Amino acid sequence: MASAFPNLFEAGAAPRAIAALTERSVIPAAWLREQLQVRGNDVDVAARCRDKLHMKEHAKKYGVPCADFSPIDARTTPVQLAKRLGLPLVLKPRDASGARGTTFVRALSDIPTRLGSNLMAESLVHGLEMSVETLIVDGDVRFVNLTEYLLPLWANVVPAALLPEAERQVRALNLELVRSLGVQRGMTHVELFLTTSGPVFSEIALRPPGGLLMRLLQESYGFDPWEAVLRCELGEPVELPQSSEAYSGVWFIHPGPGRVTRLQGLGVAERVAGVEEINCRARVGDEISARGGSGESTGHVLARGATRAEVVGSLERARRSIVIELEALSARRRVARS
Repeated sequence: MASAFPNLFEAGAAPRAIAALTERSVIPAAWLREQLQVRGNDVDVAARCRDKLHMKEHAKKYGVPCADFSPIDARTTPVQLAKRLGLPLVLKPRDASGARGTTFVRALSDIPTRLGSNLMAESLVHGLEMSVETLIVDGDVRFVNLTEYLLPLWANVVPAALLPEAERQVRALNLELVRSLGVQRGMTHVELFLTTSGPVFSEIALRPPGGLLMRLLQESYGFDPWEAVLRCELGEPVELPQSSEAYSGVWFIHPGPGRVTRLQGLGVAERVAGVEEINCRARVGDEISARGGSGESTGHVLARGATRAEVVGSLERARRSIVIELEALSARRRVARS
């Protein structure tokens, strides 16, 4: 990447851009921009995109549809939350990503009696989960992609194949959200639910997405999204594709907790038509921890094809071929398919 940006690495040169590439770096990057007078998203914008409660309050203020939500403090009780939001509901940390720490509560007894002040609660939304990835230069949206969560937290397909009216509504919501939040440069990752009454906003991240989506963008659109992010942060002219060349998808491998006693089928999975890559880090004898979020896996299957159906079929055939046999630490055995 250095060769593409030679002027960024001159000794003693003032920084031309400060890019946040992870969730935890969003606020520090914004603070550094302000301190060093570098153009880009300021601390207020970063805070609205980092704190889930603040982003929901902002979205509601601008009329963006979102689930009912409630802040939580030391005085909040389970009964109060159930009365405000009904059951089931969702508890989530205000500053986490990848669904880490998110709890689905179906009964009043499942709500912890002691609720941390870093939590917030939301009513449960029934709909298809998806995301929107956007590249922005000086407030101008230059690229938009819609991602299908084929199986939330497990499998993604790029681009999402929506009906025209649904795609129009999703794009409109995304544009309103990005503009109302005041995002100036870089990349956003918006998660939402597609319901029978239209799209409903869930969360926004002011950084590139995880879940191997950057790789899928490259596979489907034929450009380097990481270079594009840096050029957007620099405010440089950048040519970006407006339509995809192909469909691509990923399915993450994680067999659950236990000790791996047998692993088979990787060779068969590699030979499935449309499969571009099989990555499996699990080995016989490894101890696998429980999966705590979408960013945790023991590998993945990546596929590419001319149609969504081709990609989905390749992913499903490949993942069914991979079998990981586990032995629980309690010495009880079970077989789990990735």
